[in-house]
Amino acid sequence: MSVKHCVASLLVLIVAAICVSCPQQPPDEDSTRPAATTTEQEPMTPVAEPVKPLYVGKHVLEVDSYNDDYAWTNRLTEAVRQVLEPAGVELQVIRLDAKRHQEEEYIKQAAAEAWATIQEVQPDVVIVSDDIAVQDLVVPYLLGTDTPVVAVGINWDASIYGLPAENVCCQIEIALIDEILALLEKYADGPRLGLLSTDTLTARKNIHYIKEYFGVEFAKEYIAGTYADYQQGFLSLQDEVDMFLIASNVGLPDMDEAEGIRFVTENYRIPSGTWNETFMQHCLVGVLKDPTEVGTWAGTTALTILDGTSPAEIPTSANERGLLQINMNVADKLGVVFDTAVLKEATVIRPVDDLAGGEQANDNP
Repeated sequence: MSVKHCVASLLVLIVAAICVSCPQQPPDEDSTRPAATTTEQEPMTPVAEPVKPLYVGKHVLEVDSYNDDYAWTNRLTEAVRQVLEPAGVELQVIRLDAKRHQEEEYIKQAAAEAWATIQEVQPDVVIVSDDIAVQDLVVPYLLGTDTPVVAVGINWDASIYGLPAENVCCQIEIALIDEILALLEKYADGPRLGLLSTDTLTARKNIHYIKEYFGVEFAKEYIAGTYADYQQGFLSLQDEVDMFLIASNVGLPDMDEAEGIRFVTENYRIPSGTWNETFMQHCLVGVLKDPTEVGTWAGTTALTILDGTSPAEIPTSANERGLLQINMNVADKLGVVFDTAVLKEATVIRPVDDLAGGEQANDNP
């Protein structure tokens, strides 16, 4: 073995001996942890702040002409609420109850009390619905004030109340008469047209404008002040005309609704039509004004005013949407068979025997 090999072997043995004799160092605490990954973690999605309604602290007061168990009223107010409350607007509702209390003194007192409430709470916008509230609240108290007003449900013509005005914008309400008559003519035996109504301000106005705007001529008209008058008019029309319109069947304190439905159904011999859902249990067909359309317009317009638009800048509009309804109870009595197109489009009113407690129920076929 060469001297170089001997020296190299000796060095290896010395190094090995040193390593064996040296004490082992405890592992570093960090060496027991998993190695850090070099992949960046996805940033946390920030928690969104709750969306704050834009109109918190704003107050809208709705003054309705009628009562809270009137179908039109309920749906109109609910549509207003669906627009305003999600936006943070406080909605307060006053009912004048003018369907059940038609005495002039009562209505004027109710309107005066509504005005007192308006002065007390100072709403940012007032919504009024239907002619009574316009005639007895807007005209004598609100017209020309600093309070912005949205007036809806004004039958046919707002100009008779001096509307629109600087602080009042409005939507008029019209009946879709041409569509109703076109339906009735399909099921009538002749052209003679009759009319049955109760004696209310709205009904009288509807009748006037139906004649004026549509050129409608009634062969017979019956305006009832009592349920007995209504019954007699209904029976007389079955013999005197070929079809008829019901302009109103409300405002008769002596009429029980369930009994009234049974009376007309038992005595039907000719088709009838209407434009108001409340009267559909007494009619064969209806092309109805939609209170949801009206309430949505009122609520949306109130928000527009809260955004800074003057009522004077908002153009007058009119209802446009027609809702077709058919009463199968009356159809069965008359032997009317509706075609597929009508059945597909219409809401069907169930027979009165299917109604719990005489209340109206609707099915969408």
